[in-house]
Amino acid sequence: MGVETSEHGRGQADLAEQYPDLPDNYHIPLSETIDRAKQAQTAGTVDIVFYTDPHHKRGSNQLRAAAAVKHAAKALYMDCIVVGGDIVENGPKKEVVSAQSEFMDAIRMQGCPSFPMRGNHDDNSVEDFRLKL
Repeated sequence: MGVETSEHGRGQADLAEQYPDLPDNYHIPLSETIDRAKQAQTAGTVDIVFYTDPHHKRGSNQLRAAAAVKHAAKALYMDCIVVGGDIVENGPKKEVVSAQSEFMDAIRMQGCPSFPMRGNHDDNSVEDFRLKL
């Protein structure tokens, strides 16, 4: 059984050092995505990460996805991260606000501003309506 490597020859052990906060199954796909994105970048453009619909609930695996996005943004020298709505699932307002805060804290990084957009799951009006029934 051989050592799994990315198309650019980096082994799993090298990637584990590079991404210590992520599970092994994230390493090679993230590395390959970063490599492809670097090839597509050109000078004089605005480079953004557009991450949409995480539907985060407190403590969920979306925190790992946010960490992966941050690794990519750092490696690619992104100008900003746009979170395109549906940051959380509908629910009681306290839970929604707490989950939104947790996710946005996880995605923010120094030198790369994050811009959250509201989606239909972010306003908890569905939950408010359900409570009135």
